[in-house]
Amino acid sequence: MLNYSENLIQKLPGVRMVKVLISLRNAAETINAASLPIDYYDFKEPENGSMGSLNKSDLLEAIKVLGPDKKISMACGELDKATSDSWQWDMDVDFFKVGLAGLESHKETWVSKILELRRILQTRKIFPVLVPVFYADHKLANSPPALDGVKKLLAEGFRLFLVDTWAKSGSGLLDYMSTEMLIDLQNMILNSGAEYGLAVKLNKDDCIRLMKANILP
Repeated sequence: MLNYSENLIQKLPGVRMVKVLISLRNAAETINAASLPIDYYDFKEPENGSMGSLNKSDLLEAIKVLGPDKKISMACGELDKATSDSWQWDMDVDFFKVGLAGLESHKETWVSKILELRRILQTRKIFPVLVPVFYADHKLANSPPALDGVKKLLAEGFRLFLVDTWAKSGSGLLDYMSTEMLIDLQNMILNSGAEYGLAVKLNKDDCIRLMKANILP
């Protein structure tokens, strides 16, 4: 999955098309995006942090625009601040995204924390897929490195992961992770029967570079 930009959706000879994710903040943006060739509609408020959640009324209004046949994800904040009684866990969406910022200093406990959240959510009437979000700039985010963290969560049965950037400073994925690192990550995930997405800043040259390296989330 890649963040959407019209000039990024270009096919290369012999390369399959990747799926496309668009991040939205409100109903007005959703109306403009509803007719685009989008696979996943993602709702988050960057002013509230890298995984900042919309407020409930804005989220409900935006989701109403899309109708029932769209795949929807929502940002639910960072795991270290998650509470099991939040209103967001009752939203009827397909994916809950939870960031892992601040947890590298809790190496012994962060996995048990996300497992506990998953256990609690599985008791709810509505249980979207819980998606751990690893940050490419993990040193800035003080979050677990993607390769190490994904390996741990694959062993716990997680089958969908997202890589994002924590600092919204204009830097992109390839400023923090080499294509070699991304290939290793992709191979580990796909060989385990799991999937992953890249919800990061990418320009046209970045996309061509990733596709030529056969990095196809």
